[in-house]
Amino acid sequence: MASSRRQARITALQTLYEVDSTGHLVDEVLRRNLDDPTSENPNSTPLDDPTGRAFARSLVSGVLDNTEELDLLIVKSAPNWPIDQMSRIDKTILRLAIFEILFDNRVPMKAAINEAVELGKRFGSDSSSRFINGVLGSVASENQRRVRTGSGAAGADESYDEADIDLPDDSEESIGIGKRSTAETAGESSEISAIDMVSQRNEIYKRLRTLLADALGADEDEVTWETNVYDDLNADTLEFHDEVIPTIEEEFSVVISNDDVPDLTTVRDLVDYVVENI
Repeated sequence: MASSRRQARITALQTLYEVDSTGHLVDEVLRRNLDDPTSENPNSTPLDDPTGRAFARSLVSGVLDNTEELDLLIVKSAPNWPIDQMSRIDKTILRLAIFEILFDNRVPMKAAINEAVELGKRFGSDSSSRFINGVLGSVASENQRRVRTGSGAAGADESYDEADIDLPDDSEESIGIGKRSTAETAGESSEISAIDMVSQRNEIYKRLRTLLADALGADEDEVTWETNVYDDLNADTLEFHDEVIPTIEEEFSVVISNDDVPDLTTVRDLVDYVVENI
C-alpha cells in the first residue's frame, strides 16, 4: 500500500493537472480529490491521514504560488524542449518535484527525484520517466545550495523509504490522468541516474574551474557557473581557441568543433558541452 505521502503526491498531481487543464477552482478540485478520489481500483480510499492531507495541500499551494519561477527553472534545465510543447503531465510532475527539491526542502533530493520518476512511469508516456530524470538532475546540479542532499528522514515521524515501495496496481487511466506523449529529448536516452548526473556535472565543473583558472591566470574563486571567459576572465579569442580549447579537449577526451567554439562563452556552456560529448 502506498504511503500517505505518496498518496498525497498523487492527489496533488491530479489536482494540479486538472486545474492547469480546465481552469477549475483549485479548492473544489482538491477537496474532491481528497475526499472522493477518482479511481476504478476497488481498494482506493480517500486520503484520511491528517498529515497526508496537509502535505497534499502544501504541495498544491506551493506549486501554484511559485509556478512562474518553477517554469523558469524548467525552461533553463530543458532548453531543447519549449515548455509550451511539453506534455502537460510531464510539466506538472516537474513543477511538483522542483517545488519539493528547491522550495519545500522537507524531502531529500534523491527521494524527491525518485518519486517524480515513479510518477512519470505511472502517469506519463514511455519516455517520461527518463525525461523527468534528466531535467531534475540538471535542476539539482545547477541549484546546489538550495538542495537538501541528505538521505535522512523527511520528518521525525517518518523514515524516508518511499523510493523502495512498489506502486499500487491501479492503471494510469483509472485515477483520472491519461497518458500524454513526450517527444524524444536530450537526456532521456541516457541510463545514468539523476544522482549520478549531478555528481558527474559537479566533477566536470570543478575540473573546469581549475583548468580555466590555470590557463587564464585567474583566481579559482572567480570562476563560477555563469563566468564569461571573455568578459570576466579577459580571455583573448585567439588564446581561448588555440590554447584553452585544446586543453579542455585533452582533459576530458572530447572533440570540440570549431563551429561550436563561439557559443561556448560561459563555464556553464562548457560544462554542458563536455557532459553531452563525453
